[in-house]
Amino acid sequence: MGRQNGKVVIWNRQRCFGFIEPATGGKDVYVHMRGLTNCSSLKAGELVSYEIGEWKGNPSAVEVEVLTQI
Repeated sequence: MGRQNGKVVIWNRQRCFGFIEPATGGKDVYVHMRGLTNCSSLKAGELVSYEIGEWKGNPSAVEVEVLTQI
């Protein structure tokens, strides 16, 4: 599938997880803090690049890198 881009639409700072809206459309992708590579947290509205991996048996964003800070 390769690297994808998207926008963080929800980030729960207390629980360290959220969702990314893929730039190509489709279902939002779950992301957990453990999938982040160049930051320790995310903010809603940030643009990110990511790979699709697996978290607890479900698809999730991994190797997440922030492309722009808001």
